[in-house]
Amino acid sequence: MKNILLINILFLFVYTSYSQSDTSIWSDLKTIKKDNYEVSAPKNWRELDMSAYHLQVYFEASGLAYPLSYNNSPFIVILCIEDLKINSLEDARESVQNGYSKNTDRVFPEDFKYESESVKLISGEDAYIVNTRFYRKSKGLNQSRFDLVAYSEKYKTSYMYTISIQYSDPSYEAEKTLGLKDFARKVYSYFKFI
Repeated sequence: MKNILLINILFLFVYTSYSQSDTSIWSDLKTIKKDNYEVSAPKNWRELDMSAYHLQVYFEASGLAYPLSYNNSPFIVILCIEDLKINSLEDARESVQNGYSKNTDRVFPEDFKYESESVKLISGEDAYIVNTRFYRKSKGLNQSRFDLVAYSEKYKTSYMYTISIQYSDPSYEAEKTLGLKDFARKVYSYFKFI
């Protein structure tokens, strides 16, 4: 309970200091170019340097992509990209799916591990959107997670573009109510190999 109260206070501070929900977030984008890819995202999403954690791109979008709270608790939105250094799309997808259950802090719904759908990047490559959901014991929040798993034959490497959305809703109905899967598809439509 103390953790949830602390998170509420922290995000109230962040919200009043930095954020304003905006329904037109997709009309004003910034583009980040890396060696192998580029990604565009709303300009008002906070970009942080998390390279010490091997993350190439990191956005914090709480209160910007969605309202700051849901069910009277924080609604935390984090997006990040990392190089998986795996040289096939299928191996990368398998690594992502197998990696979900390796963290013992995660408690999965009894009848659900993950879903996967095939997509095509705007640069033409095949990719997957894999999603899962779980309860984080350490945070006291439920999490819906979406991962774009993309592989470039040209660069012989794969990337995982993660969207982590944390909130309080053990039914995970927020996924449908707030259209989280559609949100993930929209975010991923701005990722391409160059």
